[in-house]
Amino acid sequence: MKRQVPRLLSGIDHLMERATRIPVLTKEHDCKPINALLIALLAIFLGAPQAHAQSAYGYSSIDIGSTYVTSYSVTDADYEVETYYSMETDAYLYAGGSLAASDWSSDSVSLSTPTSVNTSYYVQTNHWIDAVTPSPYCFSCVAEGDWYEGSLAVTGSTLDEWEYGADGDVYLGTTWASGDTDGSPPDITGMDYTTYGNEVRGTSGYVILYGSNFTTPYGSTSVSSSFGSPAYVSATQINLYYSIPLNTDSGTYSSDIGVSTPYGSDTADFYVYDPTPTITSMSSSEWNAGSVYTGFSISGSGFGSSPSVSFSDSYVSFSPTSAGDTSITGTLTIGSSDPGGSVTVTVNADGYGGSSFVPQSGGGSGTVGTSGTVYPIPHITNVSGGPFIAGNTYSSVSISGTNFVGLGGSVQVSGGGSVSVSSWGSSSINGTLTIPQSVTDTNLQFAVWPYYAQQSPYYSVTLGCGDIRNTMIYEYWANTAITFHPACSDFTQTSPSTDFSFGTLNSSRESPYTSTSTQYPWAILRGALGTGLDTVYGYSPITMTINSGYRNPGRQAVLSPSYPNDSHTQGLGVDIATSNSTDWGSLVDKVKSMRGATGPPCVEPYSVQNTYNHVHLDWRTACPVGW
Repeated sequence: MKRQVPRLLSGIDHLMERATRIPVLTKEHDCKPINALLIALLAIFLGAPQAHAQSAYGYSSIDIGSTYVTSYSVTDADYEVETYYSMETDAYLYAGGSLAASDWSSDSVSLSTPTSVNTSYYVQTNHWIDAVTPSPYCFSCVAEGDWYEGSLAVTGSTLDEWEYGADGDVYLGTTWASGDTDGSPPDITGMDYTTYGNEVRGTSGYVILYGSNFTTPYGSTSVSSSFGSPAYVSATQINLYYSIPLNTDSGTYSSDIGVSTPYGSDTADFYVYDPTPTITSMSSSEWNAGSVYTGFSISGSGFGSSPSVSFSDSYVSFSPTSAGDTSITGTLTIGSSDPGGSVTVTVNADGYGGSSFVPQSGGGSGTVGTSGTVYPIPHITNVSGGPFIAGNTYSSVSISGTNFVGLGGSVQVSGGGSVSVSSWGSSSINGTLTIPQSVTDTNLQFAVWPYYAQQSPYYSVTLGCGDIRNTMIYEYWANTAITFHPACSDFTQTSPSTDFSFGTLNSSRESPYTSTSTQYPWAILRGALGTGLDTVYGYSPITMTINSGYRNPGRQAVLSPSYPNDSHTQGLGVDIATSNSTDWGSLVDKVKSMRGATGPPCVEPYSVQNTYNHVHLDWRTACPVGW
């Protein structure tokens, strides 16, 4: 170590006190030995040593290289020695209580191992003095190198002064590196959560951290997070790559992101958001009123751990059996009185892990909707175009009712009957009804079954008239040339005339439709026919005998096959018997004079019938020309 030039101290009392503390060791010299007492007296006379150390204040850090500690020179370890005799100092470098280097003998010290950032160093100094006793025969030899000398051990103790005889270390400071002059911990000043991701569970992306002191030239930077790891680290920016499992609880994860260097650490929060829910499909989207759908399911994503479902239709109810992040399953019930229409189906996401929905950065909704359709129960209120007789086809059948939807469908008929639909509306269906001859039921059951909807309740229609009129009506339908198709109510068993009986006016015959065949007990006899006959009867110039009245189609085909739509088949015409042209002419003239220029009654001209054995009268609405 560097040796200081001794200076003489004043104050004999102080010297006397110090002299008593000095242990002295002697060694052989060229001069003769001198006893210890003489040495002590000489030390008292000449003065004892007093040492003061320079302060180590001001060193908060120490510059480092790979194997050297610099910027703390040997002179800083020295201190002034105020004594006549030389005092030596040696400095040793310690790191954490272990010797880091041998004594400091130059402006820097070589370390036993390479140093590292953030290591605290201490210097410990050992001091001694050489107590030299000159030969009594050679006082001038004090300035020479040959003397008796001893060592006095002294160590430093305090920062501001190292007292003689004390013991201790002096803190030099903490290492730092070039470019990291303040040795400050990381400081996160800003974060970008949205540019490269949205922190939605089930997604991955990047969170960008901005700040300072994220790196140091020595020592590593540690970046931690429950959801990822750093993809890029610089002194002012860290790109944290994250991947969030789908079943992660949503919410704030306080201080989840950590940045640490040898100088300290800083933290930031990580946020996990819920995705906006989406509906991808429903097991069905068209429902019938009065129906129950077990196993109804809604599929999608982002529903949360315990989602719920609501419907805009008050007649619709839903009982869930399971509900999770991607599907909801349960029983869907549609009330029988549901009037039908579009229904909004809404899934209400509740977040994941029991928390409420946490919308992602920039917004997001916890609800998502889709739509379905309820079809009301159809009802038939009337079936027209009959009466319907087995073995017939009816081309003008109309089914009236409600909730037929208007999208088409089918008509069900009991007993093997069928309807070929020509038009389908929401309240009316038109088509052709075919009834097999094999149908023996007294009633036909009709039901409509619209597309997407359920079948209506059956509507009962009496099959024909429930008696032999069915056979009579069948004759009208069997001959396709006949345009008139009577209903059951068109038939009667009483006469509309006061002058002519029912039997007289009824000229019908059962098969084989001959004059000797059995008369049908029913006939079509219009009121206009009865009234008109009674009027003619009162003014007739001849005795009126009904030759032929109502004819069923089978009888008409025998008598006059060329006229299937004759007025006799519709209950509007009669033939009055005449024996000669005179009687025929007088009756015709009388009728025409009564009615005026036009009828009714209509009078068939001779040119049509070519016989004078009867006068044909009928009460159709408008008479043919010349009648």
